[in-house]
Amino acid sequence: MEKFNLEEHWDKFVSDKLVVNCPTQELANQFCDYCGKHGIQWNSEQIDNYWWSYEELTCYRHNRMLYFADMKYYINKNFKIVDFQGFNNTYEHILKSKPPLGVIPKNIYELQRVQDLCRALYEYSTCEKVDYELMIKWSDELNDRLYGLKGDLE
Repeated sequence: MEKFNLEEHWDKFVSDKLVVNCPTQELANQFCDYCGKHGIQWNSEQIDNYWWSYEELTCYRHNRMLYFADMKYYINKNFKIVDFQGFNNTYEHILKSKPPLGVIPKNIYELQRVQDLCRALYEYSTCEKVDYELMIKWSDELNDRLYGLKGDLE
């Protein structure tokens, strides 16, 4: 299996073109921490990287959010898998300078709230019985937060 190279593989991982295997708990912690520091959130309110679920076969995928699954699952889905072996000192300048998905928000929690609102609106809109007043309230909040972020990024 090819080894993960930050310069070569990070953009492919972010654009959902490959999956990263973390064969140890320590490596999973390191990789998931790096993802979190670069704006990649879990697909749910996870507080653990769930490495113990599949142990050395645990793989992580970015598809708008961070997911994990068994390596066999990704093999069956024909994903390219690379093996994460940790970061070394040669990547230190990249680790410090690479912006999260090309954007450096002044307030990462604001960006996370925007993502949560988008997800909630999408998921709630598919329910049988929809409270449109609540969706309008969420939409207004999302609009206000987006304008605030736009101002921070300009």
